[in-house]
Amino acid sequence: MKNSNSARIASLVLTLAATSAMAAGEFTILHQFPTTEASNPNPLIQGSDGNYYGTAIQGGALNWYGSVYRMTPAGTVTVLHSFNGADGGQPRGTLVDGFDGYYYGTTSTGGMYGGGTAFKISPAGAFTVTHHFKGSATEGSAPQCISNGNDGNFYGVTMFSGANDKGTVFRLSRSGAVTTVASFNGTNGSMPANCLTHTGDGIFYGVTTNGGANSAGVVFKVATSGGLTPIYSFISGGTGGASPTGPLERGSDGNFYGTTQSGGAKGYGTVYRVSKTGAVSWLYSFTGGADGGMPKGGVTMANNFAYYGTTSYGAAGGSGTTFKISTAGALTTLHAFTAAEGGRPSAHLLLDTAGKLIGTTNPGSTGGGAAFRQNP
Repeated sequence: MKNSNSARIASLVLTLAATSAMAAGEFTILHQFPTTEASNPNPLIQGSDGNYYGTAIQGGALNWYGSVYRMTPAGTVTVLHSFNGADGGQPRGTLVDGFDGYYYGTTSTGGMYGGGTAFKISPAGAFTVTHHFKGSATEGSAPQCISNGNDGNFYGVTMFSGANDKGTVFRLSRSGAVTTVASFNGTNGSMPANCLTHTGDGIFYGVTTNGGANSAGVVFKVATSGGLTPIYSFISGGTGGASPTGPLERGSDGNFYGTTQSGGAKGYGTVYRVSKTGAVSWLYSFTGGADGGMPKGGVTMANNFAYYGTTSYGAAGGSGTTFKISTAGALTTLHAFTAAEGGRPSAHLLLDTAGKLIGTTNPGSTGGGAAFRQNP
C-alpha cells in the first residue's frame, strides 16, 4: 500500500502513544462488536496506515454473511463492506496486504456457485469480487485463507471439493485466476482450514485437522510448482496432540510452532514444535483448568522470542485464556476471559508494529465478540 513516509511515521507514533502506557502482561478490551458490525471476528492484520483490518464470519448489515472492517489502535471500528451472499459470505482467515492499495481475501460460502469467492477491497471500502469458486473436481470450494507467495500470487487452501472432495491447495492471481496446485486425498490430509506458512523458497507448510496415516491430521509441505507431502501424521490417544489448529508459526530457530485442539496428556490440546523434516516435540499439554484448554489459533512469536496464544476453553470463567510459552515449554497464563469480554478466542494473534498482541474473541454474553490488546 502506497503511503508517504511521514504518514507512516505519524501512524506509528499514534499506535505507540495508544499502547506505551501498558504494563507487562496488561490486557485491554479495545472494542465490543455489535452484530451489525461483526460477529465471530477472524484474525486481524495491520495496514501501513497503522490501522487494523479484518473480517468477521458473521454479522454485518445482514447479520449473517459477515463483514470487512477497519479498526484504529484506539478501538474505533468502521465497517467497510457487508457481504450479501451473492458476493460471498462467511469469510475465514486473515486478509492479505497486496501492497498495491488493496487487501485480498476469500469467503467460504456464497458467490455464483455457492462455493465461496475471492475478493479485494481498498482501505476506503472499494470492493470487487475477483473469483467465484466452482466446487468441482478441478477446483475446490470453501476457501479458508490465502497467503502471499514470492511470485506475486496468493496461495491458499479450500476445505472441500478438488479431485478427491477433501480440499485443495490453490494459486490465486491478483486478477482472480485460480489454479489448483494439489488435491488432498485423505492419506496426505483432508479438509485443511488454516493459512499456509511460506518459507521464502517456494515451499509452503501447513496443517490439516483430519486425514493422515492416523486420521488425526497432518503437517504437510507443498511447492508452488505442485507436489504435496505429509511430513508428520498426528495420532489420537497417548500424550501427543491431535487435530492441529491455527497456522504454523516459523520460529527464529527455523522450526515451526503450532497448537492442537485435542490430545495431550489431559486431552485438552497441546503446543508443539515441528521441524521441516517432521520431527515433533510436545512442549505443553493443557489441563482444561486454570491454564485453559483447546487452543485453536496457533501461536505468535513476539519480540522477546517467546510464543503467545489463546485457549478457547477453561480457566475460572470457562471462556479461555491468553498465554505465554517458552521454547522449553514453560507456560504462563496471562489473562482469563469472562463471558462479558466475548471469550472463547480461536483466532491467531497479531503482533503489531508497537510490539503489542492484538486478538479477537467470539461472541459471549453480549454482542458479536470483541477485539483486545495483550501486552507481552
